[in-house]
Amino acid sequence: MTDSQICDCWIEKMSIEPFLQCRECVASNSQSLSESIGENDYKERQLFDFDIRTYRDGTCQLTTASETDKIHYSGRFLHFGPNATRIVKANTTQFDWPGTGFSLHCTNTRTIAVRLKGRGNYFNVFLNDLFHGVISTSKRPKVFELCSTLNPENKYHVHISKRTEPQAKSTLSTFKVCTLYGYILDQNARILPCDVTYKRKFEFIGDSDTTAFGNECKVSDFRPKAISQNVHNGYACILARMFDAEAHITAWSGKGVHSNSADWGDTMPTLWKKTIASRSIHYDLESWIPDAVVINLGVNDLYPPISSNSDVATAYVKFLREIRRYRPLAHIFCIVTTQTNKVETARVHREDISLQLKDIVKVALMEIMRLDPRIHYTRVQVCLRPLSWVRVTWEHAQVPGKAGPKDHMSRTHYSVSDHVQIATSIADEIASMTNWAIECPATCTPYPITEESLLRPKHSHSNSACRLQ
Repeated sequence: MTDSQICDCWIEKMSIEPFLQCRECVASNSQSLSESIGENDYKERQLFDFDIRTYRDGTCQLTTASETDKIHYSGRFLHFGPNATRIVKANTTQFDWPGTGFSLHCTNTRTIAVRLKGRGNYFNVFLNDLFHGVISTSKRPKVFELCSTLNPENKYHVHISKRTEPQAKSTLSTFKVCTLYGYILDQNARILPCDVTYKRKFEFIGDSDTTAFGNECKVSDFRPKAISQNVHNGYACILARMFDAEAHITAWSGKGVHSNSADWGDTMPTLWKKTIASRSIHYDLESWIPDAVVINLGVNDLYPPISSNSDVATAYVKFLREIRRYRPLAHIFCIVTTQTNKVETARVHREDISLQLKDIVKVALMEIMRLDPRIHYTRVQVCLRPLSWVRVTWEHAQVPGKAGPKDHMSRTHYSVSDHVQIATSIADEIASMTNWAIECPATCTPYPITEESLLRPKHSHSNSACRLQ
């Protein structure tokens, strides 16, 4: 059976609703203005309620978010041009999926700043591939001064990535859609080509485990704060780094393949098609084709309101068929994690749920895997520690980048060290099934991040400028 024929024998003819097009939106591959801006065409580059000519006495330049020839984007974004229907969106970019990131390569500048908004969200900042700090965004646009004492003779690559998951219309989270307005540099700075290359592309589809819900929170039964969620230290991003792969993550806590925990909102098969999870704009699924797709879904289907095993299996197979239609040559890994210890305080034991899901997925994949050799069932066993045990000792392997003597976790969710276990297990499975080389070991950034160490704007929204120490 050839690659092009892998799934012809089992994909059903399904009608796919047409992609919606936003008349405000500028396609990500459209040509952006790149010439120098004079007085006559300044309006083509300006932002609503922000004039770079008056910011810091006119000593800076602005690269707007719509200049996709200068800013490198990774993930799903909605770009708006200068003629956006709503003036407040002109030359901006919106996004909300976890792990989405944007980079700029520059020289001849002492200062690098970024203008962002997005209530309740947190972002990792990297400078020349080294972790630089964390910023917290709010409902009003803020300017975050990331660096102010750089050597103008050196070249700098700044990358900012979203730690948190999409907006939620429930009590599970309070995050809002984020808006990038642009990068701010010294007036004489030069923007260099941002050539970001990866050996592979990995797509991750999942729920709270994939979003790394509460992975950096203190051991507790209480709902964690947003600052404790860091998808960069979750198994998806860790796994992608191990293969030098670009990661696109479509994941949201509480979501299932047939039904959601607490029965709210769309399920993941619907959300997977969206550019922004909480909006109706559909994503061009053919614009970015991954080499591998990692699916980790089904746990929330087995929480109230509980779906039947047959309903979950049917929805799982239907979703796989749709994924295969858009990813005809990708290796698809269907992940089920199981635990060796029960977390005693959980209302529903996670281990029992995982074992039930294991049986459902195996039954669902039985016929498909026979017809499609690039679909793989992968069971990952995680050694969870009871909460009381974690509080008093630290006897497992040190996680790279670990800042404290204890691990962190939230309720029945995984700690960073658990995510390392999961990523390592899946990496071994992927390497075995594909013969792809593992390029590097699992790595993480330091944690936990305290509220005191965050960059916090101190001025009004129109002229805010804060420094990340």
